[in-house]
Amino acid sequence: MTLTKLMMQNHMLAIRQEMGYPLTAPACHTIAWSAGGPVDIQIGMDLGRLAETAGRDMVYGAWASVAQELPTDYVLALRGPMVVDIIRNCTFYAADDTTPIVVLSEYQDEHFVLNERLYLERRRGMPGRRLALGRRRAMERIRVVAAGLDDVMLEGNAIVQRGGRWTPPAPTPVETVIRFA
Repeated sequence: MTLTKLMMQNHMLAIRQEMGYPLTAPACHTIAWSAGGPVDIQIGMDLGRLAETAGRDMVYGAWASVAQELPTDYVLALRGPMVVDIIRNCTFYAADDTTPIVVLSEYQDEHFVLNERLYLERRRGMPGRRLALGRRRAMERIRVVAAGLDDVMLEGNAIVQRGGRWTPPAPTPVETVIRFA
């Protein structure tokens, strides 16, 4: 098996879907999903810069080689008021077979949930007690969803070379529903 860009795309789309983020463009995009090679200082700097340029937090899957089916690391680029935190060694957790998966950072003793406004919300501690089971469940859900996705590269995907610039695509005209509460 040789890893392809399509396999990387579908893996990250599966994470997006299992987290509960819409696969269609929401009115306010808050998170970007990206994939590539192992994270070093350069990749970390690129992720921080891209998160700032895009105005979105990022979930990054890092593959150590093209011979591997799954990433060896997951990384968050989480924007703050004055900084972008690069959080390495993340994993995913599923409490059961239907609730959205959450991102774990066991080294920091925190987890991240997708809130109703589609922002990653940082929470202290772990989301449950049976972490090993929850991690296995989450990865199995991601594998199953990725395997079932179409073999089509999505329009708007971009390859950014190390240290390269990224230009956000022109927004697609979408009629946003305005509600008065």
